[in-house]
Amino acid sequence: MRRLTTMAMLAAVLLAAGSGSAASGATPPPISIGVAPSKLQANLHPGQLYKTDLDIYNKGNGPVVLDVFLQDYTISTDSAVVFKPAGSLAQSAAPWSSLSRRVLHMPAHSHGRVVLTVDVPHDAAIGTHTLAVLFRSRQVKASGNVQYRPAVASLMAAGVENADGTGLVLRGQVVTRSVAVHWISLKDVWHSSDKVGAAIDWLAHPTVTANVEVRNTGNTFFNIIKGGTDFTTTFAAGSRGYHVAAPTYTILPNSVRTLTMTWGHAPLLAKGTAETRIYYNTSSHLPVETTPFMIIPWHLIIVVSVLLAVVVLVWGRRRARRGGGRRRKASAPSPWLSPGAGV
Repeated sequence: MRRLTTMAMLAAVLLAAGSGSAASGATPPPISIGVAPSKLQANLHPGQLYKTDLDIYNKGNGPVVLDVFLQDYTISTDSAVVFKPAGSLAQSAAPWSSLSRRVLHMPAHSHGRVVLTVDVPHDAAIGTHTLAVLFRSRQVKASGNVQYRPAVASLMAAGVENADGTGLVLRGQVVTRSVAVHWISLKDVWHSSDKVGAAIDWLAHPTVTANVEVRNTGNTFFNIIKGGTDFTTTFAAGSRGYHVAAPTYTILPNSVRTLTMTWGHAPLLAKGTAETRIYYNTSSHLPVETTPFMIIPWHLIIVVSVLLAVVVLVWGRRRARRGGGRRRKASAPSPWLSPGAGV
């Protein structure tokens, strides 16, 4: 959930803003805005009228004017929030929604309130409908040559179900796409401030990464509330296992989230499996097959092999030189047997 919130804020902050020369020349006061809740989740039914309050706050030292408007959003596989025009997506709840205020004039260190109303039609499709409420500053900020308007968003996911509570299908799939073994490079060792520690990592501490794909195949959102990947070894030259906790995510229908589960300082040599369990409630987890992996220090094997080859080559040449010297010494004629010697 925190990742979704953070990505929503960052994506909103990077909304580009056009500005005139006078605005770019002025120095606006610091702007620090936020909204709570930053994520809304609700189960609704056709014909229901839903209202909720959004609390907006200005922590900055100067006043700020905020435009309040609706947008659609999606979430990419790398967990980035992508905003779209309101009503442009098939699952949008924007056509049913309205805001109590469209502009907020907020003094420094103040709070404001906006009421979001969602009037679900009687013929609304069963499934999840999404909506984003954006609060964007009219003041322009500059960072180098980039100008932008600070903004935050409250993201809503509404599961529309039948009046008797049926219709929403929670279903997902987890697939471990790959398990990769990585060793730091000699370049990393050279540029490291701790060259001794980096050299030890290069020699004996690989990193094992499971690239896990979580797909929502149902018609309603679900939250990853706990779980993670267990790296288990059948034999290992070093630590024998490790658990990586999964981040908390909200996954929308027909969307995929990629989790990178990393075991740092893995053993030098090992054979094992990676098993991921993702829980969408306190007791149920999505099925997933275990994925085998092997850690083989090929770089170390190559270095040792090269060193041994050099040692054998040097030793062979020295032995050859010594053997050649002995043969030359044995074949020299004796001075006592040379012609003309004696009386």
